[in-house]
Amino acid sequence: MRNLWVQTERAFATWDADITPLLDKPESLVDLVCGILEAAEECDVAVPVEVPRMGLSCAGKVRLADVVRKRWQVEAQLELFRSMEGARFAAQLAWFDGDNQIIERPTDDLAALLAGLQPVPGAIDRKLIEPGYSPVAFSGLALAYPDRREPARRPLGSASFSCELHSDIWFPYVLGHAHPSCDLKHWFDNRELATRHTPRLNAFIERCALLATAAGAHWHVANTESDATLLPFIHDRGIHLDARAPELMPPEALDVIWEALDV
Repeated sequence: MRNLWVQTERAFATWDADITPLLDKPESLVDLVCGILEAAEECDVAVPVEVPRMGLSCAGKVRLADVVRKRWQVEAQLELFRSMEGARFAAQLAWFDGDNQIIERPTDDLAALLAGLQPVPGAIDRKLIEPGYSPVAFSGLALAYPDRREPARRPLGSASFSCELHSDIWFPYVLGHAHPSCDLKHWFDNRELATRHTPRLNAFIERCALLATAAGAHWHVANTESDATLLPFIHDRGIHLDARAPELMPPEALDVIWEALDV
């Protein structure tokens, strides 16, 4: 099996936008959020399929950015991704099918995809095929501006929203957490897949960085919310695809026999 990526509850990479300086500039925040949502669709990394908490379930018929703008105009409700948590976003991704041929198409459910690609049923720990996360996930706040100037309740300390990756499918090298030979020291080469879809992710993250900086926010890698072993591959504009190769597993590791876990 050549799909050695996984999906976990803890994010592998997280980027934060510190928007504290913009709390008194709601129009700028609306433009920032809408710009990020539009970039996500244009880069094909987070195309909304269903956002139940915002009443969006018709992919391709309603633009999420338009919903955010309308909520602001009608309700003075500023949506900073709070209502998008648990939503379904699709990304154009590449993976290996059962014949080790590369398939490239949109998916919003990497957990279900990987579960169906297991060499034998039950070969992958359920914690490594964690459901409920889109390929690119968002989290953040929702603020009300009754008089369109001051928030109804100002967040304590700093305020931010995040972009998260809960799968390492985006990285050029992976530790193969589900692989029977995984030792957390040797890596598997994932570049055949990553070089197909990660340039789109990098284009999106770069646009996020530019939009946030132009608005007066601070865009950065959230180190403590990212996987420490993958930090050398992560930067504020995306993922290094040309990073120096770590120590790799021998090629014959790909031929190992997988068995169902005794759980």
